[in-house]
Amino acid sequence: MANAVNHPHLRPKETKLLRHALGLTGRSKVADRFGAYATGPDIETWLHLVELGLAVENEQSRTPLSRYFFVTRAGFEAVKSGREKLNPDVADRMDGLERGRAA
Repeated sequence: MANAVNHPHLRPKETKLLRHALGLTGRSKVADRFGAYATGPDIETWLHLVELGLAVENEQSRTPLSRYFFVTRAGFEAVKSGREKLNPDVADRMDGLERGRAA
């Protein structure tokens, strides 16, 4: 697993949540997704990632018990290790997310 040297403010739990949301678990070297639902105390962790600019919340997907968060390209860069890379479709969707947020 990555050691988050790319972002000094990340805690191990935050690194784990970001990598899981990206699909970088086990032996996978390609991030094939970039979002995840959060419940309970994980919501607070994700909100901290939003503050750091490593994730954004999809407020339209919010329910009374869960929230959905997207990892930003900065979030990927903060937790990638070795030769890991973004799936081109995921990279395009991240770029679209960034453009939409900036608008």
